[in-house]
Order: sequence, then C-alpha cells, then structure tokens
Amino acid sequence: ASTVQKAQAKKAAASAASTVQKAQAKKAAASAASTVQKAQAKKVAASAASTVQKAQAKKAAASAASTVQK
Repeated sequence: ASTVQKAQAKKAAASAASTVQKAQAKKAAASAASTVQKAQAKKVAASAASTVQKAQAKKAAASAASTVQK
C-alpha cells in the first residue's frame, strides 16, 4: 500500500507542477503578445502622426507659394 501511495503522490505532484507550468506559459505568452501589440500600436500611431504632419507641411508650402505668387 505504501508503494502505491508513493506512486500516486508522485503522479499528483507531477500533475500539479504541469498545471502550474501551463498557467505560467500562458501568462508569459499573453504578456509577450501584449508587449508586441503595444509596440505595434505605437508604430501605427507614430506613422499616422507622420503622415498628418507631411500633409500639413504640403498645405503650408502650397499656401506660402500661393501667397508669394499673389
């Protein structure tokens, strides 16, 4: 009986450890994904801002040219 109990205890311990590892792996994966998404969001925002600035600069240049012509 003692041997059987030890075997069952080992299985239970291994199973518990496996569950914890899976939970940690999920957290790590979610954390990594979150970091990547944040980085991408920053890039998209920066890119959009850059596009808007370029458009405004073009308008300003066109406006200045128009004023000079007048």
